[in-house]
Amino acid sequence: VVVGVSCARMSVGACALTYAIMGWTPGREDIACAYGLPLGLPLVISPPIVYQLLRLVGLLQRRQSELETEIGRRRKVESKLAILATTDDLTQLINRRAFFAQAAEIAKMAPLTASTVAVLDLDGFKAINDSLGHQVGDELLRKTGNALRAFLEGEGIAGRLGGDEFGILVEGKTPDNAMIVFTLLRQAVESLGFNATASIG
Repeated sequence: VVVGVSCARMSVGACALTYAIMGWTPGREDIACAYGLPLGLPLVISPPIVYQLLRLVGLLQRRQSELETEIGRRRKVESKLAILATTDDLTQLINRRAFFAQAAEIAKMAPLTASTVAVLDLDGFKAINDSLGHQVGDELLRKTGNALRAFLEGEGIAGRLGGDEFGILVEGKTPDNAMIVFTLLRQAVESLGFNATASIG
């Protein structure tokens, strides 16, 4: 009844739009109201009216579906761009900007939770690049990133700050307790098989 009354005050297109949005199928009374026809008018005498309204509803519903598909596609593209803007391409860790942004958000929680930040540096990385080649150096960086990601899962965040430097933030641990984690991280990196050592501070 409410729909019929509202359709009586709207154009046919607006009425069709209402039905398209709501997903309804118009009844005889609604069609009559939309055209200002008497409610008792037999529907059989106005099939063009019925056809036009149903056609408009179908067109609008298809257009709405197309718009929803396009919105979904654009959201996926935006999400992918956001990931690319915050991810280091080589190691797949977050990049410098994203690391500092996330660390700042975590710092806002202080003093509710203890957190410790450190920097890991690969010792002699330039010598490895010079003697074994940049491909080997890149592989060392990738494996270092994988080791940090796996080790810190659920414990904190790691990001590549640039070159052979990585930022590490361990949540919920005081500096003394975090040093235990950092020592294990350093050992994990040094066991990657590149004769590389690491410093953390």
